[in-house]
Amino acid sequence: MQRWVFRVASAPRYGGGHMARSLILAHEMRSMRHSLDIGFVLDAESASWRERLAAAGFAVAEATGGISAAEDINIKVLFDHPERSLAADIKGSGLVYIDDDAAGLAGASLIIHPHADLKGEAIGGVPALCGLKYALIDSRWSYVSVPDPIKPIERILVTFGQIDTVNATEQALQALLSISNLPPIDVALGNMAAHLEPLRQRFSSHAGVQLHIGRPQIDDLVMTAGLTIGAAGVSLLERLAAGSISIAVAQNATQRRLLTALANTGAILDGGDAWNFDQSAFCHVVSSLFAKPDIRLRMRKCARFLIDGCGAKRVAKAILTLQ
Repeated sequence: MQRWVFRVASAPRYGGGHMARSLILAHEMRSMRHSLDIGFVLDAESASWRERLAAAGFAVAEATGGISAAEDINIKVLFDHPERSLAADIKGSGLVYIDDDAAGLAGASLIIHPHADLKGEAIGGVPALCGLKYALIDSRWSYVSVPDPIKPIERILVTFGQIDTVNATEQALQALLSISNLPPIDVALGNMAAHLEPLRQRFSSHAGVQLHIGRPQIDDLVMTAGLTIGAAGVSLLERLAAGSISIAVAQNATQRRLLTALANTGAILDGGDAWNFDQSAFCHVVSSLFAKPDIRLRMRKCARFLIDGCGAKRVAKAILTLQ
């Protein structure tokens, strides 16, 4: 029996993107080969993810450093963690690395770089799957119904992930509320959002803003939003598969590189950087979307062309061919 260990960044400070895409990939692999033995090794402080994985039938353990348990040569490891040094102790018959920075990883058998900023079939001499063809999202997003881009925008969604340490949520809200005659704004926040209480105090009673705190799914909010404003992470790729009209704001340097590449395709608009936020420029980008429905239509066509929702299936198939 082939055994896989997924070592994933699951601590709250890393947000939920690493776990979300790794879990999607694990499900795809298991659906293709039911006999697979898949387990997860997580960071400390990952109680909610441990419960979710256990409910899905995956074995779960907490890491104490590297994966010394992977000394069994029959174990293959998928590594999805920004702390690359944690991979130093991994041993086994195969190592797959999900690489957002395109930096490569010594000892890897295969690298997955599911972003628009890089093409090719190798990174640092290691075979690689590069591009949005391999976007690790749930295929259901390809079938989600979102508002017609030609019709007036009736709701705006602001969502910057579970943590949002840089408080891009407040920056976007302040900018939006400075624009006249905007439609209602939905704001999705995680229970552990870094600035949850100040945001709650400031906006919970605002007539034009509705806060949605700690919701496990926000599909319905995405489906009713004529415009979504958020970070350049995994959730942005999900929205693009659905054809949502999106403005992205980079929360860190990695997101800046990925955001720029996506904006160059015409699928999204660039809302700037959270650490150097330009409210005037951001408002100009927002206003342009309201004034020109033809821009929104082009964005949707580009988005759905880029991401077809089958990336996880392609990656799972490639991984399962590793010897």
